[in-house]
Amino acid sequence: MRLALALFSTLLITASPASLAVAQVNVQVSPSPERPVIVISVAESVSAPPDVATVNAGVQTMAPSASDAMGQNSLKMVKVIAAIRARGIPAKDIQTSGISLNAQYDYANQKPGQTPVFIGYQVNNSVRITMRKLREIGQLLDALVTAGGTSFDGPYFSIEKAADLAKEARAKALASAEARAKEYAAGIGFARARLLAVTEGGPSFVGVSDAITVTALSSGGVAPPPPPPPPEIAPGRMQTGVTLTTHYQLER
Repeated sequence: MRLALALFSTLLITASPASLAVAQVNVQVSPSPERPVIVISVAESVSAPPDVATVNAGVQTMAPSASDAMGQNSLKMVKVIAAIRARGIPAKDIQTSGISLNAQYDYANQKPGQTPVFIGYQVNNSVRITMRKLREIGQLLDALVTAGGTSFDGPYFSIEKAADLAKEARAKALASAEARAKEYAAGIGFARARLLAVTEGGPSFVGVSDAITVTALSSGGVAPPPPPPPPEIAPGRMQTGVTLTTHYQLER
């Protein structure tokens, strides 16, 4: 019996990476020959397409005075927000994420011993947009450029009800641990495996998305070329995982 226990003392199994749920199992058996306790650590993950994306849109203005820079920026941001609302995005999904005002100086032409020349004030104003119609992100970015937006960051994808994915991963992990415990019990001559304890690490959320950054440039007085088509957005999939450590006592 001790020899059989030793053979089952440590086992590491990793499922095929091609599956949507990736399982990793680590098993340890205590040295007690009569009522051994096995510790099974199971990592399970499930994946699903994202259903929410956030995009940051910004407007930058420059003027000789702070009040002029703020005023010009405010007028431009009104147009940007109007373009966002025109895409059917409700006010609750539009949030100001930052406003900054900074004095600007010319350091490039500064001569030794001289202070840099003040050239004006720069204002940056940005909003965070929550998108629920992911197929329309490209059209939104196109509309923001037309409305006067000067910088964009994103999209960043997520799953609104990620707890549901974690629940599914947890159920898979419990089922996997239970199956492994029964398998090892039968393999070393015990009738059943009784669950003693469960601890959880996680959940973890991992996603790979094609985030893009777009910057609008001035045409410098030259007629602009025909507008390009909206950028293609690939949401990909998000992965949620949990890790469970279970203790089973083997009984005859």
